[in-house]
Amino acid sequence: GLFTPPALNGTLLFPGNVGGANWGSASYDAGRGLLFVAANRLATAVRLIPRATYDAANHGETGERWGQEYAAQKGAPFAMARRTFLDPEGRPCNREPWGALAAIDVATGKLKWEAPMLVSLGGPLAVNGVVFFGGTVFNLKQNSALTQPTMAASCGKRNCRSPPIRRPRPTSGAAKDTSSCAPEDMAK
Repeated sequence: GLFTPPALNGTLLFPGNVGGANWGSASYDAGRGLLFVAANRLATAVRLIPRATYDAANHGETGERWGQEYAAQKGAPFAMARRTFLDPEGRPCNREPWGALAAIDVATGKLKWEAPMLVSLGGPLAVNGVVFFGGTVFNLKQNSALTQPTMAASCGKRNCRSPPIRRPRPTSGAAKDTSSCAPEDMAK
């Protein structure tokens, strides 16, 4: 869970350090009373490293957010290692969707709708009845996606496919479990 302390043999945190609401990710539509928030749903494996072991390994401060990160935690008896919990193919171990755009009713604090998205460190922009986020434009009047992400700029002349349109939907239903991760992977 979120407040589980790290341990020597590893602790799985969900959401992890690249999970939950994104920094600076909210946009507000005053006319509709909606707050749009981007979120990531990624688990992080965290473990403590005894000070002598860490100092002998000479890891240094890496500042990584996706790969293996080390932090000295100077003055503490332990250093820390953490990494996004990924399967052998590099996909997050937890169920999809790994990102979302959520619309929150500010009067009630309740989730109005949510659209599955890819992982993003950016934030949405709400202007004149549309929300721009992650290459998708959501029409708030029609409650639908107007455009979809395109990979044309990065594909050049190669034959690339764009991801499907991601439509806002209520938050219900089970997601497909695509993980092939083992608990022992936390201690790596």
